[in-house]
Amino acid sequence: MSLGPAGTGRTMAAAPRPGNLINRDDELSVIGEMLRGTGGRGLLLVGEPGIGKSALLRAASAMAGRDGRAVLRAAGVQAETGVPYAGLHQLLYPLADSFSSLAPRPREALRAAFGQADGPPPEMFPAAVATLELLAGAAAGAGLLVVADDLHWMDDATLGVLRFVARRIASVPIALLAAIRPGFEDVLVEADLPVLMLRPFDVDREGGLTALPRLLAQQARSAIAIASPSLWQAPELIGQAMTAGLRGEDALAGQLTRQAEAMVLPAGIGAALGGIQFVRGVTAIGARRYDEAFDHLGRMFDPADPAYQAGPGTWALGDLAEAGARSGRTDEAREILAAFRPAGPDGVDAWTRVALVYAGPVLADEDDAEQEFRRALEADLVRWPFYRARLLLEYGSWLRRRRRIAEARAPLRHAHQVCEAHGLLPWAERALAELRATGEGRAAFRAEERMPLSPQELQIAQLAAEGLSNREIGQRLYLSHRTIGSHLYRIFPKLGITSRAQLGSALAAGLISRGSGGQARLVRPAAASPRSSS
Repeated sequence: MSLGPAGTGRTMAAAPRPGNLINRDDELSVIGEMLRGTGGRGLLLVGEPGIGKSALLRAASAMAGRDGRAVLRAAGVQAETGVPYAGLHQLLYPLADSFSSLAPRPREALRAAFGQADGPPPEMFPAAVATLELLAGAAAGAGLLVVADDLHWMDDATLGVLRFVARRIASVPIALLAAIRPGFEDVLVEADLPVLMLRPFDVDREGGLTALPRLLAQQARSAIAIASPSLWQAPELIGQAMTAGLRGEDALAGQLTRQAEAMVLPAGIGAALGGIQFVRGVTAIGARRYDEAFDHLGRMFDPADPAYQAGPGTWALGDLAEAGARSGRTDEAREILAAFRPAGPDGVDAWTRVALVYAGPVLADEDDAEQEFRRALEADLVRWPFYRARLLLEYGSWLRRRRRIAEARAPLRHAHQVCEAHGLLPWAERALAELRATGEGRAAFRAEERMPLSPQELQIAQLAAEGLSNREIGQRLYLSHRTIGSHLYRIFPKLGITSRAQLGSALAAGLISRGSGGQARLVRPAAASPRSSS
């Protein structure tokens, strides 16, 4: 790989100017801010294949080169995932002539890592210490940008070194910019790098899913513009976190909210802190952690809490109602609703009105519940497909629990279709589970389209669907978390899904049988009779 002007290698080939990237001004602005910062800083880009991660990395390299920074670059390669230090070899090869400047022990550690000395590859720690020393030397002067692409294919040894370096660059002018696909972010979780989610170019395909994240981001942006303009990244993090939470990406939503909170908490910006609690509450509802959700959302209604929001907080009343009803805290939810319900329709904004419509049937007494559901479903919720779908899900579930099986199927089917179309995967999974409980199984594949899973792939898919991380699955199966990630990457297309949040639906939609060669296959389940469901 080539090294930029401050290094000792060849001059880096010209990369596209940032202005040539379409619809990426916000992302380029964040990267530019990172490069302009003093000391060491890091950033992790997360995006689907083909979304433009590599193009942004090339643009960042060009920006750094024009500023006089040295640039080192490495990219994970699937064929080299199991080769220790393969990625580090890419990264440090341009600095091979500088190995002689190191003390004997770190120099020998790197020589062993690169196969230039007898014996096995070194342990991670000595290799990481040597790498940090070498990078610090290359950063002397104008600084250094380390670019790591396709981390999901990077070998474990290199990832360990990168985690070590990322935690220690604050005092040296090293910028670390890495890119990875969704679902693999935990490979750098210990480094706690800031995360930038890359938005799809065609945001319209997300439909109503983008409305709530945009609203929360705008609310925080308005407050920050008045109180502390330097915190301009926080609103985007809050919006991205809500999108991740709605999709069932709990770990990513948690990391993004922690980053945003670290920015705005010292400044005491209530609108942003309230938005963060809203995100955490909705994410917990999606994961069916209702007691936790109620605690998060309840903070928005506590005048003694920094997240208290008397006005915009009412947007969360519907979610608070659901969390309260499902956690056995219905009376608490009713008290909060009574205290914060607007006195009349005048001056009530649209989001509060939708929240109140949703809260009505969720908190209603048993005798009034059906009337409240029908009233809510007759309201004009065309612009709020998320809440209408959730109302249908709640209504269908309510009907099923009362053994009105035939009536329950239509609202549940509609709820599943809307949630799946908008990427609201936790609610889509729940609707599908409710449908199956009515006896209406939904096969993931027709018989002629069945895709085989190996027994090990099936075991990994089931553990991932239970919510275990790649590391936890690897510990159970005595495999590395990178191997688990590689298996999941092959499993997703076999099941016709794109993320681990969809695994539950895919596995719940079919039964497993053993085919020839011992492979596991998803097959159409036989319809259960209504009598067997409850």
